[in-house]
Amino acid sequence: MARVESRRDGDPKRQPAQKLAFVAIAILLVIYPLVLPRFYSALAIEILIMSLFALSFNLMFGYAGMLSFGQAMFFGIGRILRVFF
Repeated sequence: MARVESRRDGDPKRQPAQKLAFVAIAILLVIYPLVLPRFYSALAIEILIMSLFALSFNLMFGYAGMLSFGQAMFFGIGRILRVFF
């Protein structure tokens, strides 16, 4: 019987490179708000929020096929409250 290699094993040569890339990205994310102006930090946060909204909408509507307006309603209420406060 042939051994089936799992995806978790991966290429042993790539694992140290992946760990190094993860550590480098984590360090950059920690240093990012300290180095750049506040505008760029706020812009990055807005981009991350929008990407999370898009990913959740893709999961709900694309894969599950359920159209939910409740999620968009809470997102819209949050945006309106941000303008006022």
